[in-house]
Amino acid sequence: MANITDFGEKLLLDWCLTGGAATRPSAWGLAIGTGVPTDSTFVEATGLLASPRVTVGFAQQATGTLTNSVAVTFGTFTAAGTVSGVHVWDSMLSPGSGNCLWHGTLATARVVASGDSLVIASGALSITLA
Repeated sequence: MANITDFGEKLLLDWCLTGGAATRPSAWGLAIGTGVPTDSTFVEATGLLASPRVTVGFAQQATGTLTNSVAVTFGTFTAAGTVSGVHVWDSMLSPGSGNCLWHGTLATARVVASGDSLVIASGALSITLA
């Protein structure tokens, strides 16, 4: 997941290169989506889960890459569908709340059935500035 959103780009540029202030979120929400996200379009899996966002934390690294510090579990799914996108938000409230900061696609889209869960293992979600 190395795609910074339009909102994230502006936030980073303002903070790094101008006098603009950036407010760090108090919690980060990780969401899954049914579509392939872009820098400005994010389709959360609201029809598949009661709550498509879960809390995620990141471990500091010595390199330009951060990874999730604990496993993240989505589920139990309430409907069948295909999950292909993942997004990091500055809010836990969903859908349509907060700002999407990062987005990407799963290495392999996951077809889920009602009752399934989806787990992203600790260290399996990478965010890189390159």
